[in-house]
Amino acid sequence: MDFEKRITYQLSDTTMALIPTEVDGEWHTLVYDEKEPSTLLIKDSPHHLVNEACENYGEKMISRMDGAKILCDFSSKAPIAVSSIHSLFFFPNESPSSSSCSWFSHSHIRKILSGDFGGSKLLFRNGFELYVPTSKGVMNNQVFRTAQYRYILSEQLKKGQQKQVLENILKVFGAYKDTPYV
Repeated sequence: MDFEKRITYQLSDTTMALIPTEVDGEWHTLVYDEKEPSTLLIKDSPHHLVNEACENYGEKMISRMDGAKILCDFSSKAPIAVSSIHSLFFFPNESPSSSSCSWFSHSHIRKILSGDFGGSKLLFRNGFELYVPTSKGVMNNQVFRTAQYRYILSEQLKKGQQKQVLENILKVFGAYKDTPYV
């Protein structure tokens, strides 16, 4: 397999998967990006790349995971909204504290098939296929949990936006003071 080595990488809406790989005793990341002609080999762990992306959008990864756990009552392997505004939702295939944890973009996965040796084959929206050593059941569960989280989060955001619109209308008519009527 042909790799392009890079020191850094910024998650984006073209990021499909972050897979840990050990190189000379250190954890690096294989990045699958739909805009890149080859797989990228980044000199940081997937955990570091996800945390850095979360921080670029204003929060630590742990806060994003805790938010998903609270909102959806997840106890482990919570998906995260790196940026809900940019539809950057990622989910882990195992405990994020594990060095072998991979991260997948929810928006890119189209289908999950059973793979060899108990793993699964992921089919991405651009036609790319990737084998992962995680069962089809676990991967499907993570996709469904992420979909549930996205829906609940979008409903919460809608409520906040609706409240803001109503407050703005009341302000225009002079009926809104410091205490909202909604």
